[in-house]
Amino acid sequence: MHRRAHAHRTALLIAALASLLAAAGCTLPGALDPTPAPMPTATATPAPTPTTAPTPTPQPTATPLPPTPTPPPTPTPAPTPTPVLDQTPQQIYRRASPAVVTVVNYGGGGSGGRSGTGFGSGVIIDPRGYIITNNHVVEGQRRLRVIFSDATERDASLVGADPTTDLAVLKVEGSVPGTVPFGDSSKLEPGQSVVAIGSALGEFTNTVTTGIVSGLQRDLQDRERGVSLEGLIQTDAAINPGNSGGPLLNLRAEVIGINTAVIRESGAGANASGSVAEGIGFAVPSNIARIVSERIIAEGRLARPGLGATTEPVTPGLAAEQELQVQQGARIRNVAPGGPAAAAGLRPNDVIVAVAGKPVDRENSLSFLLLAHRPGEQVELTIARGPERQTVRVTLGEADR
Repeated sequence: MHRRAHAHRTALLIAALASLLAAAGCTLPGALDPTPAPMPTATATPAPTPTTAPTPTPQPTATPLPPTPTPPPTPTPAPTPTPVLDQTPQQIYRRASPAVVTVVNYGGGGSGGRSGTGFGSGVIIDPRGYIITNNHVVEGQRRLRVIFSDATERDASLVGADPTTDLAVLKVEGSVPGTVPFGDSSKLEPGQSVVAIGSALGEFTNTVTTGIVSGLQRDLQDRERGVSLEGLIQTDAAINPGNSGGPLLNLRAEVIGINTAVIRESGAGANASGSVAEGIGFAVPSNIARIVSERIIAEGRLARPGLGATTEPVTPGLAAEQELQVQQGARIRNVAPGGPAAAAGLRPNDVIVAVAGKPVDRENSLSFLLLAHRPGEQVELTIARGPERQTVRVTLGEADR
């Protein structure tokens, strides 16, 4: 009985404890809980709030530009034509003939003409209408007229002349049919082929002849005209009366000389043997003609510089005769009192061997070197006086005509 009561109390106590533990969500070890404990509900991780993309900054609306026009291709410049170095006489004639004219001098001058009328030749050297010819072609003129290669005619005026070089410049108004450039006469060599064009006998206009350079630096005393021509080109190209003033051309169709004289028989120039000469013509070198024509065109005249002294070229014979210490130069024969040479202390028998540092020799005469200067200009001369060399400064005067 006692045991039963104790057991009963124990059972009640266990039941009460079980009830208490059940209320707390626990079970006693070994006790079965007929109601399974609910599975813990998993707390759902909330989905991340999607990040809102930033609103793009509106870009300015680009206004479309009109299409850039494609520039036209730059034209390729035409190549400068290479000068033809070996043209035939036919090619030279076609190139130069339009610029060669017949000069008619009403009143004298020229050659091969009717009474009171002279004929010569000329060549147009400037598109403004400037024509170079010989001084003796236009001497004594009252009226000048030129005949072009196509037989048309036009009046011409005399711009200026230089008797010392036997050159003159004319001018015609209006357009001209052609021009011919100057070449460099310093590059000529004996044996070189040349072509001459001119109005033979005043009738056979634009006659073309061929030949060679027979010699260089020839001096010619023209007794009829009373002038001494220096540094001439000698040629065997046929030159006849009426050809005077026409061009002597190289194989580039450039003017390398102005035809000026021909020797035919005794008494005409240097030939005094009494025999008839053939093929001895002379032309003023283009390097002289260029300077003279440029000065006349620019100033209306050539103010030729002078020393106030007469000179002569030094030759081996002269050097031996005068016992000179040099073989080239210009020997002073006499000095004009009060002239530029006298003021600079120059004396007879002094030899001028250089002008402004350029030697006086067969290629460059004293008169040619002085042409590079003007009256009133001071120039340095190198002289040989006996065995000594001296340098003097001379203020140039203007040479007498």
